[in-house]
Amino acid sequence: MENPRKAVGVLKKAFDILSCFRVKPEGMTLAEISIFAKINKSTCHRLLAQMEAEGFLQRENGRYQVGQALFQIGVLAPLPLALLRAAHPIMAALAREVGETINLAILDRMEILVLNVVESPHEFRMAAKVGSRRPFHVTALGKAIAAFLSEDSLESILESLPIPLARPTANSIPDLLRLRKELEEVRTRGYAIDNEEAVAGVRAVAAPVFNGAGEVTAAISVSGPTSRILPEHVPVIASHVANSADSVTASLGGDPGVSRFTMRRRGRPLDADEGKNLTDPGPHKG
Repeated sequence: MENPRKAVGVLKKAFDILSCFRVKPEGMTLAEISIFAKINKSTCHRLLAQMEAEGFLQRENGRYQVGQALFQIGVLAPLPLALLRAAHPIMAALAREVGETINLAILDRMEILVLNVVESPHEFRMAAKVGSRRPFHVTALGKAIAAFLSEDSLESILESLPIPLARPTANSIPDLLRLRKELEEVRTRGYAIDNEEAVAGVRAVAAPVFNGAGEVTAAISVSGPTSRILPEHVPVIASHVANSADSVTASLGGDPGVSRFTMRRRGRPLDADEGKNLTDPGPHKG
């Protein structure tokens, strides 16, 4: 019979390993995990191999990351589960409207984390994997969320970004100055655009989702090949995306007009006319 104390000790080590990814969700090597978790390399390697085999971790280029099995358990927590339940039927309807892939993501530190994807019916389509991550500044989803964060939260994220900024394509935002300007533009118009900034040949349009407290909590995007989503299509797609994001916000008990208005006006006092009307229709209706 297995020694109960030994079993508990192994379980504690496994929890210590998984806790490492709170610090570095982008992934860690065996050596890094061994140091962070304070577990000797041989034991650490054995536990990592078992968790990888079960799908709780995945390994790419020698770095371990949270796997699909663990992610699927994580989304059952109350907050993401409520978001998923509210968003999925609206995402499915949006996919039928625009005929392209629809994505739902949250911001996790300096990355977006994809929670749900409704794929395009086209044979040639662009679809992120559920559970995948990307630097927030190269995605429409990430910029749509970041632009509507509180000033303190946004500054904390911007100050933590590695310099130089990651640039997966030639169109990726090159520096913090340009990123700040872009986020101001997103805040003004109410939606964000990824113009081949994450993946060459892919364009995306995203809008923020707010919770009942008026805080930005997620974003929804439409993504597809640039051959189908042309620049002149963006305003119409943005209208559909923003309306869908607003519907999710309403399902979560929020008021999208008030939330967008508050974040656009942050740092400036209300004038008399604005103070009388907090129901901002948003740029997608103009």
